[in-house]
Amino acid sequence: MSETPTTYHTDNELEIALKDLERMLREVTENPDTSIWLRKAIVELWQRDSIEALEDLAILQTLLQAKKTSDLLMLDRWAESATKH
Repeated sequence: MSETPTTYHTDNELEIALKDLERMLREVTENPDTSIWLRKAIVELWQRDSIEALEDLAILQTLLQAKKTSDLLMLDRWAESATKH
């Protein structure tokens, strides 16, 4: 996978982009409604190579989608058995 780096035309644009990134990170990690798990994951992912972290997140997304499908199938089965009784 080839990544095209973002071109910043001025140092000011780069500074603004970095400040926006820091602000977004702070908003998530300092939000009291953010789960402890998510805060820890963000801190860990932030310290890693971004491509490697994105690959791990893609795997996690695939697993979570499979779990959601499984959960929905279980709910359907439960609903079917509840209506038969």
